[in-house]
Amino acid sequence: MLKEALSDFFAKNLFLENETDYAVAVSGGPDSMALALALIHYAADKKIHLLSVDHGLRAQSSDESARVGAVFKSYKNAVHHILTWQGNKPENAVMEAARKARYDLMHDYCASHQIKTLFIAHHRADQAETFFIRLAKGSGLDGLASMRPLIKQKYISLARPFLNLEKEDLISYCEEQKIDYIDDPSNENEKYLRPRLRQSKEILEKEGLTDKRLSVTAKRLARASDALAYYMQELRGVVIVEQDEKSMLLNFKKLQTAPAETGLRLLQNLIESYREGYNYGVRMEKLEDLFESLTTDPQHFKPRTLGGCCISLRDKGTTLLIEKEIK
Repeated sequence: MLKEALSDFFAKNLFLENETDYAVAVSGGPDSMALALALIHYAADKKIHLLSVDHGLRAQSSDESARVGAVFKSYKNAVHHILTWQGNKPENAVMEAARKARYDLMHDYCASHQIKTLFIAHHRADQAETFFIRLAKGSGLDGLASMRPLIKQKYISLARPFLNLEKEDLISYCEEQKIDYIDDPSNENEKYLRPRLRQSKEILEKEGLTDKRLSVTAKRLARASDALAYYMQELRGVVIVEQDEKSMLLNFKKLQTAPAETGLRLLQNLIESYREGYNYGVRMEKLEDLFESLTTDPQHFKPRTLGGCCISLRDKGTTLLIEKEIK
């Protein structure tokens, strides 16, 4: 089953065949151990970099990372590296900080070794948990689309070939292949959000909210999100009148008469195009408030600042100016 999932993933992303090296995030749990071994076998002609991050949050974490290397040391196309999270650890939101540190370390490793794709072993249950976490935070369509099988970032791509597989499939593969794996006690710690969500799983499944059904819902939302992104780009092509590295002038009438969701997305996209280097986007509540004021009552709209940009109407309300703030 894992081989078929990888085969399907590579068939849909043919550019992967042109790469000589891949990286895999390997925590030591059954999910990542299964992905690592399956990829080692499937891409036997590639060099597979197995990346384990020692967060230093538990006394045994360094030993667990070393155990991962011991499991895969006999595979000629695999090399294991332990990346260590240095420095003081935060007292609050430690799991969020650890996740950011983990991805930062792996991104840096990939960049320094010219690796373009990092494989991650997220599966169907992870997708369902992500959906609920984002729902609880009030996410819109894009957020509820949850994790995508492939995300192309600025320097690397994040590949998740197992999003349609159950965790049990990955555990069974480890057992069949006689691959030792680690049970992380933090996965059961009620201090953290994901373990608390898992406790409610039985109740949710009785109401029909199974991982499979939520995964299908996320896929449908992703499809709708992609369609909106397509039409947003079409609108961008007809709305922008002038643009340079400091400002852009838009045909406001065309923006105003476009479907509200498409226009809102375009405004967000244009503002964030001037926010290079920021680790977060424009706050949606503020963006929605600005867009509503702008499109429903333009005669009384006064210039505003949002996301490091000044937004104002010009030429008797026929054009919209977006300018980078001068620092």
